[in-house]
Amino acid sequence: INAEYGILKRSHGTPADIWSFAVCVLEMYFKRPPNSFSRIRAMFIAATEGLKSVVPQKASSDAKHFLFKCLEINPDDRATAKELLKHSFVNQPSISEGIRDVLRGVFVSNSLAMSGI
Repeated sequence: INAEYGILKRSHGTPADIWSFAVCVLEMYFKRPPNSFSRIRAMFIAATEGLKSVVPQKASSDAKHFLFKCLEINPDDRATAKELLKHSFVNQPSISEGIRDVLRGVFVSNSLAMSGI
């Protein structure tokens, strides 16, 4: 459940989907949901304090900027899908300059888990 929708009772729409997409990207970085120690606390923190503070330091500057634009607490201030599709993080000439390391980490973790390691 999206924190904005579940905690703040805002209507669900494209801005909520953009927030959710950013949370999915964070889950790829962390290999678990942000603040996953408590689901209810995680939703409350996301809705009231936001998630910008959990954006990984190891993320590229483009990735951080992209995530910050997606994670604006106020949906009216959040980037639109049209704006995000023009962002340099999305329009890199090579995936090796972007999310490659994140995906590698996800696949390696999943492979190790499936192997019982």
